[in-house]
Amino acid sequence: MVPAALLVVSIPLVGALLAYLLRRWQGIEIGVAALACAGVIALLAQPPDSKIMLPGALVGIELSAPFEVLGRVLRVRATERVSILLLFICAAALFVMSWRALQGRLFVPIGLIVLAAASLALMIRPFVYAALAFEGAAALAALMIQAERGGERSTLGALRYLSATTLALPMFLFAGWAIDRAGVVNLNDATALAAAYGPATVLLIGGFGLMIGAMPLYTWVHPVARDASPLVTAFIVAVVAGALSFLWLDFWQAYPWLRVGGQAADALAVGGIVLLIFGGALAWAQNAFARVLACAILVEIGCALLVLSRGSQLAVEALAFATLTRALSLGVFGLGIWRLRALRSSDAFADVRGARDLWAALALGVGGLSLAGFPGTPGFVSRWSAARAYGVADVEGLALLLAASASVGVGVVRGLIAVFNAPCVEVIAEGPADAQSGSPSAARVLAIGSLGAVVRAAADASPVSDDPLLLEGETLIEGEVLRDVQQPIFMSRDSFIARLMIGLGVAALIILAIWPGIIAPLAKAAAAQYTFYP
Repeated sequence: MVPAALLVVSIPLVGALLAYLLRRWQGIEIGVAALACAGVIALLAQPPDSKIMLPGALVGIELSAPFEVLGRVLRVRATERVSILLLFICAAALFVMSWRALQGRLFVPIGLIVLAAASLALMIRPFVYAALAFEGAAALAALMIQAERGGERSTLGALRYLSATTLALPMFLFAGWAIDRAGVVNLNDATALAAAYGPATVLLIGGFGLMIGAMPLYTWVHPVARDASPLVTAFIVAVVAGALSFLWLDFWQAYPWLRVGGQAADALAVGGIVLLIFGGALAWAQNAFARVLACAILVEIGCALLVLSRGSQLAVEALAFATLTRALSLGVFGLGIWRLRALRSSDAFADVRGARDLWAALALGVGGLSLAGFPGTPGFVSRWSAARAYGVADVEGLALLLAASASVGVGVVRGLIAVFNAPCVEVIAEGPADAQSGSPSAARVLAIGSLGAVVRAAADASPVSDDPLLLEGETLIEGEVLRDVQQPIFMSRDSFIARLMIGLGVAALIILAIWPGIIAPLAKAAAAQYTFYP
């Protein structure tokens, strides 16, 4: 029997190779990625202990069979089956959205490899080796982040993300060493528990916080949102951060001392509150859609940390539901940012003023308001589930979550107002002398000639500079011209397929808002596999 774990990793890798070879034909490339994701989704949709016999073949597929690599065991367990399935659904949706909205020539191939690495991280045992898989995923994701940028100063987002993941790697490895060294401790003895597992708890929390972007506050989220293509940012947050959230659920399941001690839950709650304060305080005042996106991501991560801190069945359901709604909301909002960048080469409010692009406004409005948890959107259902999981008795925490979400909504609305505002045009009124003159054109010619004479005289009087002439987007630093500009390689923003993807994404969000029960069975199935609930 072929272990399903081998197929979960190998199918995306084979799809990545084919997508790379066929990257010149984008439609075929997207089709290959969608088929690879669909194959894994169909495999994981089978019952946990099922054995699938292939027609016309002597071998079959066993879903829960172990697969050993270098002494480490990979297995599709019941607890990870639905989690990995959700990640593949999110990735497939983002791949399809990128059709005719190219996010870099390597988005699809590297995205499939990152997806395989995230699945590997959830299946491998011991858990600490999951950090190695996330490190490999971060190294490849840095190429996706860098794909759209050019220039010497354009690598900040990729370097920040890679550095944060690299710093988290030794913390996970030392945590594994501390866990093995602690031995067996009575869970009812709080003093002995803190002495034995306190270092491991601190290391796990620190590594998890660095990887997910919770600590320090201003690490990779804002630079990645600014530098990367918008759907690349959505992919990293939906797939990689989603896999990290499910990995922490595996920590809850495997380590009873982590739950009993209470230190980890308190740290997650404090981190979530700090992120809500930070993201909510900044979101309303941002001057670019990418910055609003970054603040919305911080609020989403903060909300996820609050939910994880509860460790209840309702919390797992809320986390699974939010994984899908977050991916769709980020994807639709990212399509709006892509369209504005294709139109104006920027997503800053000042640069897109007066653009009046209805398709961009539709994507930004629906996706952004869903990220803000606005009523009538799937984001509102996700926020409501998170509020129930966190506890309605904590009025301060719920008020903070509401205020942070409202701040994101204000930032989105400010940007939409700028899109539909008329551009600023300076009007110079004629003076009374021009009005009385019989030949206003001659007066203007004389004025321009006089101004030119003054400029030439000033140029002759000033010393000659050896500095080169600078174009827009260039900066002179120590005699060297540096250029840091967006270099989009997008296809035409007015293609029918691009508009179709925006329409389908918006329609999917509306359908989920009307009928959230589509996702509810998956969320309940994910929660039913865990047994760590109090």
